[in-house]
Amino acid sequence: MAVAGIGRWAVREAAALTTAARFLSRIPVPLFGEMDEQGQRRSLRWYAFVGVILGALMWLMAQLLFLLRVPAPGAAALVMAADLWLTGGLHLDGWMDTADGLGSRRERERALEIMRDSRVGAFGVMAAIGVLLAEWAFLDMWIAEGAPFEVTAAAWGIARWTMVWAVAAFPYARAEGMGAALRGAGPRDVAAAGVALLIPGFPAVVSGQWSVLVGAGLAFFGVQFWARRVARRLGGLTGDVYGALCVFTQVCALVAMEVLGRWM
Repeated sequence: MAVAGIGRWAVREAAALTTAARFLSRIPVPLFGEMDEQGQRRSLRWYAFVGVILGALMWLMAQLLFLLRVPAPGAAALVMAADLWLTGGLHLDGWMDTADGLGSRRERERALEIMRDSRVGAFGVMAAIGVLLAEWAFLDMWIAEGAPFEVTAAAWGIARWTMVWAVAAFPYARAEGMGAALRGAGPRDVAAAGVALLIPGFPAVVSGQWSVLVGAGLAFFGVQFWARRVARRLGGLTGDVYGALCVFTQVCALVAMEVLGRWM
């Protein structure tokens, strides 16, 4: 009985992991089993783990570019390009749509309508340029300093964990949509997802890189205030806002870690 129970649990978790990987990235993994709505929610527990893996891949690419003697500015641009390809620009698209909706300063329903529009407006373009420039600048600094693994693993991981927190902390603003299936997530999902952050967190503690831990915490602390304001404005959050939170947290974490690294 116990063995059968463990087997069923393993199958469920494997399905949840592959679902998370297929949704958040272009990593070529097969779908392991069928997923119902409950299974979609269960996949949230693996979001931060997938983020850590993506961050680790960025680190591996940076190391390869270092061996090839690619200058730091060019290497940073290539790492960003790889990140956009691996994620399919999913989160950046949400960031741009959210910027268009909130930047319009229209009432709730109209703002949600603008966010759903596939066309990109001026606010979306400006927001994309701003966040990409910031990410490039601080990835350049990271690579010039030797590209420590803990930085990108933690930044990419905390960014995906923030999405899980947002799903659990706020209602969904639409009656239907990509994020509607995730409704019902709770504190257990947030805690389970957070376990993956120990992967970069433990070596950061061992090596004394306190700026990684403090920077990730400060990034989340700042972004959650913005999330609360958006939720009040829209009556909840949407799939686009989840993506925007991911982008915003990732960049804020990079900035905080690099700045604090000069003082800690």
